[in-house]
Amino acid sequence: INGEEMGAFPLPAKVPYLGSGQVTLRVAPGIKLNGVSATRVPYPLAEPSVSEVELYKDSILIQNVNCRYFATTKFELIENFEGINISFETSSINSAVWRQTDLSTDPAEFIFEGNHSGGAFMNSADDSLLIVTKQSFSNLPKGGEPIFIELDFNTNTTVALQISGLNNNSSTRKNYIYLNNTNSEWTKIYINLTNTISSDLTGNNYRFWFAANHTNSEIQSFFLMDNFKILYRDIQTN
Repeated sequence: INGEEMGAFPLPAKVPYLGSGQVTLRVAPGIKLNGVSATRVPYPLAEPSVSEVELYKDSILIQNVNCRYFATTKFELIENFEGINISFETSSINSAVWRQTDLSTDPAEFIFEGNHSGGAFMNSADDSLLIVTKQSFSNLPKGGEPIFIELDFNTNTTVALQISGLNNNSSTRKNYIYLNNTNSEWTKIYINLTNTISSDLTGNNYRFWFAANHTNSEIQSFFLMDNFKILYRDIQTN
C-alpha cells in the first residue's frame, strides 16, 4: 500500500492497515517457489494488480483482484491432455502404463479438469516410469529472464523431474526437482528453471522428463498431471 510491503497472505485474507484516505493498492500474485511453503515469492511472470482506492478508518474494503500474465510472457509449451497428440512419450526403458485418463471411464479423481489428464500407472511387475517431452526446446533464454514450468499433479509416489540438454554434442540428463506424495490431492507447482538454463551457456535443445518407481507398499502407484506449461518472460521488451 503506497509502496509499503504488507506481507504475504493466502487468499482470501484480511490485511490490516493503519491508515486512511486515497492510497495506491498493489497486489502481486504469489507462489510457493518449487513447491516449498517457506519460499513464498511474487510470481515474476504475472502482472501485479494496481488500483487507486479510498480507505476509511474502522472499515473493511472488499477488493476482487484479477491478475494476468505479462504481455511479454512466451509459452513454449501448453499441454492440457485434451487433444489426440499429447506432448509426452515413453522412453525405451519405461514399463509403466502411460495414457490419457478419461472422465467417462476413470475415477473422477484421475482427471483434474475437462475430460482428460495425463496418467502413469505402475505395479510390482511394471514398476518403472520414464516419459519425456517429444519436442526439444532451443529457444529458452539465457540472459536471466524468468523461466518456469507450471504443473498440476497428483501422485502417491515420488516423481523426479529431470532435464536433459545437448552440451558440446553430448546429452546429459539430471534430476532437477522431486514431486512428493500429494495424498491423493491435486497440487499446483511452479518450478523455477531460470538459473539452471541461464548458467548453462553452451547447452541447448532441452527436453523434460518424469521418472518414478513403483512404491512397494501400494497396489498401484500413479502419477497424474495436467496443465503442463513451459513459459518465460521477455524482460528485454517490457
